[in-house]
Order: sequence, then structure tokens, then C-alpha cells
Amino acid sequence: MLRKEQTTAIPAIIDKNLGAAKTYQEHESMRNKRKYTQMPQINYHRTLNIIIIESIFTYSGLFLCVPVMTVFWNSIGMNQFMIGVSQMMCAATLFLFDVPMGYFADRFSRKALNVIGDIGIMATFIFYAFARNFWMVVAGEILCGLFMAMSGGVDRAFLKIYSDKIDSTGGLFEQKTAQLAICQIISMCLAIVIGMVITKYSIRLVIFSVSIPFFVAAVLALTVKDIGEKIAAKHANHVKDMLVNLKCVMKKAEIKWLVYSYAIGFEVTHPIIWALTPLMTMVGVPVWLVGIGWIIWYGLAPFGAMIANKTAHLQTSTQVFIPLAIVTLASIPAIMLPNLTTIWLFSLSGMAFGMVNIYIMPKIQRKTEEKHQTTVVSIASSAARLIYIPIVLITNYFGNIEPQYILLATVIIFAPLTLLAWVKLTSNPNH
Repeated sequence: MLRKEQTTAIPAIIDKNLGAAKTYQEHESMRNKRKYTQMPQINYHRTLNIIIIESIFTYSGLFLCVPVMTVFWNSIGMNQFMIGVSQMMCAATLFLFDVPMGYFADRFSRKALNVIGDIGIMATFIFYAFARNFWMVVAGEILCGLFMAMSGGVDRAFLKIYSDKIDSTGGLFEQKTAQLAICQIISMCLAIVIGMVITKYSIRLVIFSVSIPFFVAAVLALTVKDIGEKIAAKHANHVKDMLVNLKCVMKKAEIKWLVYSYAIGFEVTHPIIWALTPLMTMVGVPVWLVGIGWIIWYGLAPFGAMIANKTAHLQTSTQVFIPLAIVTLASIPAIMLPNLTTIWLFSLSGMAFGMVNIYIMPKIQRKTEEKHQTTVVSIASSAARLIYIPIVLITNYFGNIEPQYILLATVIIFAPLTLLAWVKLTSNPNH
């Protein structure tokens, strides 16, 4: 049980703007208030568009190389289980650093974490392009996880904060969330096409090219003003302060089960993507053409996002089942009889990917205070990574036998996890 640490009075700090601060907490609260109220005039509409564009670059940039990464890993001697281990290392790093980085962003500077994260990912992929063995890949995945943790939740926090400055009802935020999800997926498909073209010349070159969109994103991030309420420190010790704020965010049971439901919905589409390239090459699709399967998979995601937008009125307990149902129905033919026809049918599961962020994440953010926006997104991301870490190992272990077993293991694992989310959400009338 966490207890609020008592703080002793510090000498009064006399400042014409701050006045006299009697305690550490009051001083921090008043300092944040002054920074918040003295912010210069900002064009909220223009900045909101910059945030959306920056989010598109950081999201789609990775997909220049994702479809061919399995081929690259195999070319340097990695098998399917080793691929699973490397992905586990990335997920574990994200899990360890997501919440601390979210706290530091909400406490000190969202903008600084965003810029450092984007520059760090840019540098990581330059390093990754020269990887020659499993251990260099692991180092690259750890660095990638660290820098993604820095910037991961900031874009969503800024999207909520700036949207609410224009429309405090939350309607614009929901609209922009749906718009961003669709734009990200369309740009992702374009990135896959560009990556396919570059792959004909060099797989390492396509990995190196990921650094370019992240450089552009870092430049755009520098233009965003760091507005929004910040966390007022309750402790001089940052670790204790982070734990207190974490407890504050998660004190509502409804937030806890929404975060769990988001993690389940997000991760049900995650392990199966590592089966797509091996399945396609197994049935005879040329390496440089495997991107077509990814384009179909992600190209269907906007339709999933639109369906989610139209069915946003459904109970959350119903929404959490839909992605699993789509993945299961699309996977069964490929599990039973993998061939060119069933592999393309499996791509229909991409619709489930487009639904997750529309269904759950806006609900989580609406129920969370402005000052905790980055923290709650980071918590949701960490919950997803915690689920992904063992599952990516288990599914890829079976995938080392036959690629389609990744799909079978995913469906078997997520069925009971989704059922638990349904039971808990059904028991809460607020959902």
C-alpha cells in the first residue's frame, strides 16, 4: 500500500509571479500553473495538423522495412524462435521504460521526450542496417524499444490536449483519432510499396531508409509547443512520485479493465504478422512481392477503422470480441490448408487491426485527466507489451515447426484472455 510521503516546509520562495510557496507540492503546482497560463498565443488548428502529420511519419516509417525483416533475419542466420527472442527483447524494453518515460513526459516535458525519441529511432535504424548477427539485432531491438518508449505516448497526449483546446466536448478528439488511424494506415500501405521497390536493390538499404521519416518527424516535433497541464510533484524522489501518480491513474477499476481490454485487442493482431511473410514465401511468393500481402492486410485496416467508427455505440464488452472473431475466421483456412488462396484470405484479418485504437483507447483517454495523458497511454502500451512478451516466444516456438502454427497458437491463447475481458466489462454498467 503506497502512502503519501510527508514533506517538510521549505523556505518561502519569493517571486512576483509565484508568490510564497509554503511546501514543495505547492511550489511545484504554482510553478506549473504559471507556465500553463503564461503560454504565448498558439494556432491550435495548425499545431494539431502538425501533430497528425508527425504521427503519420513515425507510424508508417517503420513499415518501409517490416514486410522483409523476416527475410533479412533469416539471411543472417536467425530462425523463427530467434526472431521471437529478438522481438521479446524489444517488447521487454518497452515494458520497462514505457511508464517511466510517460511519467517524465507528463512531469517535465512531452516535447523533449518526443524529439529525443524520434532522433534515437532514426539513429537506431542506421545502426540496424549494418547488423551482421543475432546479437547486433538484439542490440538494435533494445535501442528501438528504449526510444519508442520515450515518444510512444506523446503524440496521443498532444492529440487529446490540442483537440480539447478547440472543442472541450471531446467530439473533435474522437473525430481526429479516427482520421489519424485511417491516414496512418493509408500512409503505411504507401510505405510498404516504397519499401518493395527499394528491396529489389537492397534489403539493408530499405532498413536504412527508415531513418528518413523519423528525421522529418523530429523536425516537426520541434515546432509543437508543450502545452497542457503537467503533473505537480508530490515527492522530491522521482521514483516515489511516479508510483504515486501511477496509483492515481489506475485507482478506478473501470480504467484497469479498459487498459486490459486495449492490450488484448491490440496484441491479438501482433504475433500473427510474423507469420505472414514465412507463409507467403512457403507457398511460392517471391520475396520482393511479399509486400503485396502486407498491403492487403494493412489496406483493409481503414475499413476496420470505419466499421469501428460506425459501431462505437456498442458496449465495450461486445467490441472487445470483434477483433478476435475476425482473426479466428480469417486464420482457420490458412491453418488447415495453407496455399495461395488461403494466405490471401488470411489477409482479411487486417480489418481487426484497424478497429483497436478506435474502440478502446479514446475511452481510456476520456476517463483520464489532462495531466496524466501520456502516462495512461504508456500504461496501456506497457500492459500490451507484458502480454506480448511471453506470447511472441510461444507462438514463434510453434512457428519454428510450421508457420501456420503461429496463427493456431494465437487463437488458442487469446480466446480465454478475451473471455476474461468480456466478463469483467459486462459486470461494469459504465461500459
